Parts: sequence; C-alpha cells; structure tokens
Amino acid sequence: GLIQPKIYLPSSLSEREKEYIVLHERTHIKRFDHVIRFVSFLALCIYWFNPLAWIAFWLSGKDMEMSCDESVIYQLGHGVKKDYSQSLLNLATGRRNLELIPLAFGERETKERIKNIISFKQPKFYILIVSVII
Repeated sequence: GLIQPKIYLPSSLSEREKEYIVLHERTHIKRFDHVIRFVSFLALCIYWFNPLAWIAFWLSGKDMEMSCDESVIYQLGHGVKKDYSQSLLNLATGRRNLELIPLAFGERETKERIKNIISFKQPKFYILIVSVII
C-alpha cells in the first residue's frame, strides 16, 4: 500500500532469508520506492506511447532493486554476499509470475542482481568526499 506498506513473506523461508528480505524491503519503504514506483507507473500510463517512458520505468525499477541489494550488503557486511545471493536464487526458482504486476517489486533479472552483489565494493572514502563536494 502507499500509505501503510506491508511486507508479505513466503512461509517456507529460513530465518536468515527472512532477515535479508525484510531488510531489503524495509530499505524500499524507507526510501519511498513504493511511492516513486506508483508515480512512475502513472507517468507511464500517460506517456504509454513513448518508448523512453517504458525504458525509464524499467531502468528505475532495476536501479531500485540493485540499490537495495547493495544497502543490505553494506549493512550486514560483505560476508553475506554468498548467502544473500543464494536467497535471491532460491526465491527466483520458486516464484510465481510477478511480471504481470507492474507495481510490485518483482524479483526479475536475478542473474544481473547476483552479479551486482558479487561485484559490489564499498566506495572509497575519497570518492564519497568528491561526490558530496560536486
């Protein structure tokens, strides 16, 4: 929901997987991704004929997912990359077809997300300083 978002989890998850998924989804909620996704979908409904609107909608969803994955790795440490990636893979193999729900944060592009998790490195301090200055 837009006002009081809730997180629903499959009952078959282990405690460790629940921790990863809840942290990931709470990051979405904290960043208001559900509101941004809704507004983006409304814009897509208005500009349905524009291929750039479709590309922007797809890329923004992909960026949101990868950013939340990186946040989980950052918060829990780099030692959880393997377990977190395995959790994503387990969810992807047992999932239903979420592509039919455009506002849901689907678990699409699992391969790309896992590659991003494995290659994720914490930014160097000087890069953060330069980014803040710019």
